[in-house]
Amino acid sequence: MICAYSPQAKGRVERTNGTLQDRLVKEMRLLNICDYERGREYLPEFIADYNRRFAVVPVSDIGFHRPLDETLDLNFLFSIHDFRKITKTLQINYAGKTYQIITKHPAYFYAKQEVLITVDSAGSISVRFNGNLLTIEEIEKRPKQGAVVSVKSENNEPLPPAYDHPWRTYGKKHKWQTNIDNVSSRTGRF
Repeated sequence: MICAYSPQAKGRVERTNGTLQDRLVKEMRLLNICDYERGREYLPEFIADYNRRFAVVPVSDIGFHRPLDETLDLNFLFSIHDFRKITKTLQINYAGKTYQIITKHPAYFYAKQEVLITVDSAGSISVRFNGNLLTIEEIEKRPKQGAVVSVKSENNEPLPPAYDHPWRTYGKKHKWQTNIDNVSSRTGRF
């Protein structure tokens, strides 16, 4: 890759992008090109005309492109990478979903460790721990605990006590109490 280090080179790149996003679209509209097939047929003609008018001969003919390294995993390189911590129960929360790690290792081996989550262009999720791919399974999230409801009712008026409630007899002497009072007054004890 040859970087555009000078402002002039950067300006050429920006003018080219502006041309392709503006002039090409307008020219296709003038030629009444409205579908992909006719656009594909017109593109070689546009490229030839564009190169004839704006092409600049490179200073060097040496090709700086390198062959693709076959050992590179392009799906991994071009995927979305994110990190998460594993819970004590070997679960990972990502994108609103919960995933369970399936392993034969004891739970403490992975608990509270950081893992790499990758999402490829197809949307499939994979989890790696120290470079090793882990087996995961999506599980249902447990429902959140319900809201705590107040035991107090909206009607704040106290209810009257029941007929046989002890408060109804507060301060009144009972039959058995009057007998005890009589006995204690005669004997002076109790």
